[in-house]
Amino acid sequence: MALKESDAISSNSDQITLSTHRKRLVSILENILSLTKNRELEQGETRFLFARIYDVWQNLKEWRRRYSAMLLSPSKLSQPGQMYFGTKLRLHVKEIPHDQDSDQREWDNDLEQSIEDLAILHILRSQIAGDGTIPEFDYEQARTSISKQMRLNRRKPGQPDYEPILDRSHQVTPDEDCSVWELSRRNRIRSSHISLKLFVNGKKVCQTPAQPTAFPGFFVQFNQSFELKVLSVPEDIAIKIYRQDSMMKRQTVLSTTFIGIPVPEAASVITEYAFASSSKIVIPEKDECEFW
Repeated sequence: MALKESDAISSNSDQITLSTHRKRLVSILENILSLTKNRELEQGETRFLFARIYDVWQNLKEWRRRYSAMLLSPSKLSQPGQMYFGTKLRLHVKEIPHDQDSDQREWDNDLEQSIEDLAILHILRSQIAGDGTIPEFDYEQARTSISKQMRLNRRKPGQPDYEPILDRSHQVTPDEDCSVWELSRRNRIRSSHISLKLFVNGKKVCQTPAQPTAFPGFFVQFNQSFELKVLSVPEDIAIKIYRQDSMMKRQTVLSTTFIGIPVPEAASVITEYAFASSSKIVIPEKDECEFW
């Protein structure tokens, strides 16, 4: 009798241990599949972001080409290949080649590994649930779904990588070496003024005086500080950056930057915020040209 009870206890202990191991394996496989998915999503987002940067770059070049043609006669246009640099920043694109056969082997191995992980996960989940019969795993559906996700986010086998490189040491072209159009563009920038407005809960509470834009460098210094007293914690705080042309009093919003709500004990801490514009670059028509 004691022997039978001992065997039953041992059997139950083995079942508990087996169930625990299966749950651990399920957790590990779920983490692996999640990491793989997030890695591929990050690759897709990186490729999309680079494509947008390149698109904006091409639009800027086309914008300048069209505008210079509107201002100058064909005889005064720049010679092919002649370029003017208005900042010390220059964007380079480095091409990184890849071997197609090696990429294809890696692609196939990753695909088969993901399918195998899904199949094992399917079996373990069925065993933990205590199903008498394990439903058949649909390999074709898994292959189709994973392949679609890989094609959507990953680089195609053999396709090169492109790495954007920002050079900050380029020489600015002197004014005397620039065309009439480039000089006109630079003067328009120098005559532009920038101001900031602070909004709390959507209401403007203060603003800086408009300051001229430094060229080259596009640097604006305000040297302003404001002290605000609020009765309750605000829902949002935003800074809007405005540009105003000296010849036109109309102000244009360049960017809206939402900033974190400071806690009382950190009121004296200085925090830096970066801003970016979400405005689309529009190729101007003849009477709709700007210099930015």
